[in-house]
Amino acid sequence: MTYQRKNTHIFAGLLRCGCCGSSMASTIDRERSDGWRPSIYMCTRRRRFNDCQNKYVSDITLGPFILNFIANMIRVSNSFGKSTSIETLEKKLLRGDVFSNVDHIERPGLEELYAHLRSGFDEMSFESTGVQAAESASQIQERDLLLAEKRKLERALNRLRSLYLYSEDEMPEKDYIVERKQLTDRLGEVDARLEEVEKLAVDSLTLSDEEFMAKASYFILTQQLQDKRYVNYERFIRKIDPQIVKDFLNSIVTNFCIKDGLTTSILFKNGLEIQFSYKSTE
Repeated sequence: MTYQRKNTHIFAGLLRCGCCGSSMASTIDRERSDGWRPSIYMCTRRRRFNDCQNKYVSDITLGPFILNFIANMIRVSNSFGKSTSIETLEKKLLRGDVFSNVDHIERPGLEELYAHLRSGFDEMSFESTGVQAAESASQIQERDLLLAEKRKLERALNRLRSLYLYSEDEMPEKDYIVERKQLTDRLGEVDARLEEVEKLAVDSLTLSDEEFMAKASYFILTQQLQDKRYVNYERFIRKIDPQIVKDFLNSIVTNFCIKDGLTTSILFKNGLEIQFSYKSTE
C-alpha cells in the first residue's frame, strides 16, 4: 500500500533555525519524477526580513538523518549492556552512511544518554508513546506465553498424579511430593504474573479509539524502524501514513535545530539534547 502524502509536512512545528533561533516554516517542493513531493523548510525570519542567512532544509536530507538516528537509538536501547562503553554507544548511534559527515556527538548529551542506559531502566523515556505501545504489544505476547506455560504445567501435574496413583512402577511418595511442589510453585508464579498482565490489559481498555489506534500505529512504526538496518526515507514514507510519523515525532521530540541544511541538535521531550558536530568541509 502506498499513501498519498496530501502535503503532510512531517517536520512542521519541530524545526528551529540554528542561526537566529526562529521557527522554520514549511512549504511543498516541486514534484519529483516518481511523483513524490517532499517538503522544504525555511527560517521564518529570513522569509520575512531576509536578515538571516540560514539555508533551507528538505525532507530529502532531513528525513533520512532523523529517522535513521531514532532507529539507531531504539536499537541501541534494546541491545545496551553493562559492558557497553560510551565510545561503542556513540559508534552505534552514528551507524550508517547518512552520518558519514558527522564527526562526533557532543559529550554532555552523549554522557546523559549513557548514564540513563547504564542506570538499568527497561525503557527509554524519549520514546514516549511509541514505547508504551510496544509494551502493550509485548504484554499481549507475554500473556499468550504465560497461558501456554500454564496449560503445560497443568498437564504435567495431571501426568504426575496419574503416575503416582496408577502406574505399575510405584513412585515414591517423597519424590511425588517434591515434584508436585516444584510444579505447583511454578504454576503459582505463572498465575500471579498472568493476573498482573491481565490487569494492565484491563487498564489499557480505558483508551479511546484514537489513542488505541495511535498506540498500535506507533508500535508498527517503531518495529519497522528497529527491524531495518537502514531506513530508506522516501520508500518508508510512501508506505506508511505520514501523519503517523508526524504524530510520532511530535510525541517524542521538542525540536530539531537546523543550520545550513544540517541537523545540529535534537531536543527530546524528556530534556535530553543530542548535539552533532560535523566534519570540516574545508
